[in-house]
Amino acid sequence: MQESLPTGSKLLSIILYSDATTTDTLGKSQLHPIYITLGNIPIWHRNKQDAKQLLEYLPILEAANKDLVRDIFHKSLHHLLELIILLKDAKGDIIQDLHYGIHARYWWEPHKFDQTSETSVKSNQICIKAIPYRIFMSINCCLNDENFAITILDNKQTHKPSFRCLCNGKDSGIQQSASATINNTYKQVFRKNKTDYSGMVVMGFDDEIIINKLLSDILFIPIFIRIDRILIVVSQIGISSHKGCYGAGPGFLSTLIIKYKGKQSLFVQSIEDNCNLDVYDGDINQYHNEGITPDEIWKSINILNKFDGAALFGITNSYVQQELDKLRNNSITCTSNDWNDIDKLNLIFRQQIKTRKIASPFSDWSKLFKNCFKKKN
Repeated sequence: MQESLPTGSKLLSIILYSDATTTDTLGKSQLHPIYITLGNIPIWHRNKQDAKQLLEYLPILEAANKDLVRDIFHKSLHHLLELIILLKDAKGDIIQDLHYGIHARYWWEPHKFDQTSETSVKSNQICIKAIPYRIFMSINCCLNDENFAITILDNKQTHKPSFRCLCNGKDSGIQQSASATINNTYKQVFRKNKTDYSGMVVMGFDDEIIINKLLSDILFIPIFIRIDRILIVVSQIGISSHKGCYGAGPGFLSTLIIKYKGKQSLFVQSIEDNCNLDVYDGDINQYHNEGITPDEIWKSINILNKFDGAALFGITNSYVQQELDKLRNNSITCTSNDWNDIDKLNLIFRQQIKTRKIASPFSDWSKLFKNCFKKKN
């Protein structure tokens, strides 16, 4: 197997081991400590304290149903090793709910904005490319001859990406930006108080080769639109023949952030059977309204009156219209080899299922194709 690896690469052998350990002074309580080490470390050194790491203590399970005990034990191990399992692809994953949901604006880095004159608003700009923060993406870089490893994680409280950097046993902890995490670890390693590395540069987000690699398997990139000081993010598209929606239809989703009742709030604009507008303060829904057209909805809330509702939805934007035309005119080919491609399946679902208004399509449709794909392989 070593011969099949790229030049300079090494096969990493991960070893887990455990033995029942007494955990009280009376010798009545026992647990299983789970240790991890590397097979690459010489045997004579492998059992030393600095060559192994305690992951967790697992209880010693006793039950008549041995299959149940075995199943719980293996699920516990899977939980402990989840990060390693997910990091098997350093490129990371695109998650539908994160990268195309209502918080999508936080999971893409706008890369380049072009000035346009398509509307009467002088400050209208369109982002023509955005780069994804892929969940569990791992980036390695060398600074002053030291290797730094940055991992992108999901902050489930803020719904934003979080960052963690490790180097020589130094740990940045969970940080809210790539710059904060690399500078935190750098200061610990070199004991310097002043350092100002750009997280975007360190992660390679200025390198076209890396950018193209991160975008290579993505069918739709959310569109970032600036109108005045408002940033509108169109994260999903869907089509219909409704004139008041300018061709947009079920599955369309966009967001913007402005003040509502004196607080910065997330405005979620979507199209299903009707056009919808929801306003969130954190996870709390402060406002909901439905209407036939985007213009009707925005007139009823009486905010940003100088803009058309369709413009605030992002629908009339030229790039969005191009994407709607593509979806309308291009038939998507899907073979059994694509059944594990959630992006392509979602596009087909929005184009072929949602637009037909089937009364009750089953919710876990993608799982059916994934299971079939696994069986096929």
